[in-house]
Amino acid sequence: MSRRAPWTVIGSKNEYNVSTANELITLANLDWRVNLSEVQTIDGLEIKNRFATVRTDQDGTQSVLSVVGGRYQVIQNAEIFSCLDDVVGRGEARYAAAGELGGGKVVWTVLELPEDVSVGNDEHTGYIVARSSHDGSTPFQMTPIMQRLACTNGINLTILHGKKNNQYYSIRHTNNYQLNVEDIRRALHLVREDMAAYVDMSNVLSSLRFDDSEFKLFVQNVFPLPAKIEFVPEEMLSTGEKRTKTAAIRKRTNAYSVWLGETDTQHNLRNTKFGAFQAIVETIDHFNNNKNKQAERALLGTDTNIKQRALQLLGV
Repeated sequence: MSRRAPWTVIGSKNEYNVSTANELITLANLDWRVNLSEVQTIDGLEIKNRFATVRTDQDGTQSVLSVVGGRYQVIQNAEIFSCLDDVVGRGEARYAAAGELGGGKVVWTVLELPEDVSVGNDEHTGYIVARSSHDGSTPFQMTPIMQRLACTNGINLTILHGKKNNQYYSIRHTNNYQLNVEDIRRALHLVREDMAAYVDMSNVLSSLRFDDSEFKLFVQNVFPLPAKIEFVPEEMLSTGEKRTKTAAIRKRTNAYSVWLGETDTQHNLRNTKFGAFQAIVETIDHFNNNKNKQAERALLGTDTNIKQRALQLLGV
């Protein structure tokens, strides 16, 4: 089973000594531009306040990314990422990877933070995913991720704040947008605060014992089923209900195999609440038939619900 970070599943891993956004976007093939184009009906009638975002590659090839409203403002890839050059130049982060999703509808880069982070003897690395869109789906925003090195489990630190929005830097594509380096530095400070909070939380979970019977109940609640599906004989379920039950049972089984040490990633976490949490994260991140889709969710920051539910069930 692959144990790869999402940015090595999708995108260009940057193994070079790159210190500027311009170098990065060239290596990652993000050196294309986006312009707005008027939208018309097939009869040639202009559609007011609607524009197509059009990508133009270096060789002149063009493609339509989306249709946006009249207030939408294009932010070019070079501008999006160059605002990060300050923290990279100061040695506070390095460009680790970059890429695109949906043919350029979303562009992203990953910054690796230099600090060594440990939960007991369990090593982690801190990253920031900076992403933006050219289809209006997301503003330019930064999301911190802690990666457990033993299995490349990824923990989006926004789960520490529930549904709280805009905890980190976020700029919408509107006429009055401003990419502010000082705001990004403040966001980096927030990231480091949450990295420390993650370590504190994880140390507490590591000190709390958890046995097999507790884990079995826990995993049933992490991947729940309605009673009418959970306890009804298989032959009485509809085709859709059977699929739902099969999927939940498979996830529970996979999580239990991690918990029992069958993936050899629990040796230093065994029988603790921290091990229980990491078993769920590993199940979500790595027991997935569609690696690309899971990588997309991690890069877009939409893979948090089940991981957050696991923490809540563990009393966090």
